[in-house]
Amino acid sequence: MTAHIKLQSSYGDFDPAFVKQLPALEKAMIDQGLDPSAFVIAKNLAQQPRLPIAFRPDGNPLEYTVFVKGRSFTVTQSDDLSFLTYFYRL
Repeated sequence: MTAHIKLQSSYGDFDPAFVKQLPALEKAMIDQGLDPSAFVIAKNLAQQPRLPIAFRPDGNPLEYTVFVKGRSFTVTQSDDLSFLTYFYRL
């Protein structure tokens, strides 16, 4: 049985290229002893600019909040693939 990260978005669908790369991320997490099904990634349009910031072409940055085991962190990125690169490095 494969464990999957849960995705939520109030700003449209996640990029198909992002979704396509999730199995590799989930495998890397399992290899590190993490349970991907314990993670929720929520994507929202950023309300207040934060530094450092990467802007979307339309000028609106995106906030990605990762929830796991009652804790969370939020980062601002320009798009889904930029967030994936950031998260994968963690």
